[in-house]
Amino acid sequence: MVEIVDLPTLPKGELADETTLIDLEQVESRQAFIHSFELVDVIGSQKVRFDGCEFAFAKLEPYLAKILLPPDGAIGSTEWVGMKRRNQRIPLTVLIYLMMLPQLCEAYRRLQSGKRHARLDPDELLDLRVEFPGEDQLEALEAEIVRIRGRILQLREQQQAVRAQVDDLFET
Repeated sequence: MVEIVDLPTLPKGELADETTLIDLEQVESRQAFIHSFELVDVIGSQKVRFDGCEFAFAKLEPYLAKILLPPDGAIGSTEWVGMKRRNQRIPLTVLIYLMMLPQLCEAYRRLQSGKRHARLDPDELLDLRVEFPGEDQLEALEAEIVRIRGRILQLREQQQAVRAQVDDLFET
């Protein structure tokens, strides 16, 4: 269903151009939403460029199911594993939300090793077998996921507006 993409690495130091940096903490667990990012022209440690992948999966604390749909030209932590679909007929949104199901998060927890900074071996991720929805259901699932993601974003905007109103009360 998916395959690993070898992501090119960038050494620490100055970058040729200002670049979008997406760290693990900037991606929400089980949502595939980037809540913030930085524009950088210098990096303090080695990073990966998301070239050639459709999405990235965080191998650090994999039970959090942090999945990233990287913007063009973005870079990130070496804890990201680049991935792409083997079958382009499978909608990307359906695939990544399938990978964020609670049952799979539990499977990731069982595959991780290390106590303090638990990680998943990406090759073991590929060994997981999942019952996939029938092809006749994919289009409807994709439409429903897109609709629900849109509603989540709409509710978050409303929440931020209300939060700003409360904050304004204390600034005056």
